Amino acid sequence: MLIPYVCRSPIFFILLSLLPCGMSFAGNVDTRLVVPLPKAAYLHELALMRDHLQAMAAIERKMGQRQWLEAARIAQMHLGLSVMGSRQMRLMHRDMPAGMQQIGMAFHRQSELFVVQLQNTAATGQVGPAFQALADVTSNCVACHAAYRFEIKPSP
Repeated sequence: MLIPYVCRSPIFFILLSLLPCGMSFAGNVDTRLVVPLPKAAYLHELALMRDHLQAMAAIERKMGQRQWLEAARIAQMHLGLSVMGSRQMRLMHRDMPAGMQQIGMAFHRQSELFVVQLQNTAATGQVGPAFQALADVTSNCVACHAAYRFEIKPSP
């Protein structure tokens, strides 16, 4: 049966993390903190998150194929701290709530540790730490999407 298989897939949990977790299903009230952004910044942030999600899918595919170094390369390029390196990126994030910034930094730092675990797995064959590091990265996605949501800031 397909449903039980899909529910065990790591990608299922990543997609689940993108749901409005702060929503009260009884009253359909979204209790997450609204983060208003200008339209250009809003679209940019959504594009970044989609890139992260596509990277996670590609990484999981490479992990499933036991291509640990290729998975590490993708993680480094799309999820690591180097993604946040540009001055423009830092300026864009300065108006985000401190908690959101902290979760974002934790995501990128955990991604760096994930890269190391993937490289270690390539050398040792021990897969457990790499999968634990993947879960640590993903938990930041879950935390952020549960606490915050973007909205386009109305034009003056």
